[in-house]
Amino acid sequence: MSGARGWLSGRRFDYWETVTPDPPEIDRLYRWIGRHMDGYTGCLNLETLGGMIIEAHLRMGDIKRIPDTALLQAVVDVYAGGGWHYDRPPPEYYLMVLWGEADRDYRIDPESLAHICRDMALVDLYDPRYRHENPPGALRVAQLGTFDLESGLRTRARLAAALTRIAVLVTVGPAVILGLLVGRSGPDIDRKRTSP
Repeated sequence: MSGARGWLSGRRFDYWETVTPDPPEIDRLYRWIGRHMDGYTGCLNLETLGGMIIEAHLRMGDIKRIPDTALLQAVVDVYAGGGWHYDRPPPEYYLMVLWGEADRDYRIDPESLAHICRDMALVDLYDPRYRHENPPGALRVAQLGTFDLESGLRTRARLAAALTRIAVLVTVGPAVILGLLVGRSGPDIDRKRTSP
């Protein structure tokens, strides 16, 4: 996966996409791997920006979100000692995050979610209790995966419009203050009509 073609405000990616780097960049990455990872067999997630490695992780990264069983089987085969057997570039694929505000929680009824996201290859809704991998002030609400960028961007916009935004529980000393429902007009999680 490659970083976004554009940034949103607040140091957030707009979307990620699969890309095949140019041969000089591939050569540079292989040289780095040869110098720093000699003897290692397994997943390596290199994050680059402008051709420079900015992070390296011994994990799959977002490759596990690409719906390509042959690709995932190739990863399993490496760990099973069978070597790498995937000789084509990964399919053109896009991951896009729906960002929200960090101090909010978001809900959508399952029927609306299924209808809005029916053409997506991947739909992940994030549990707000596990607020990780978020830039300051932002909350990863959902992640969509698609083979068609424009379709994914339209679906993300429709999903954003359909969400109900509520304030998060805030603890103040021993007391707990429950936030009030705010946001768009529409049914909340109890299917009652609300207005902002």
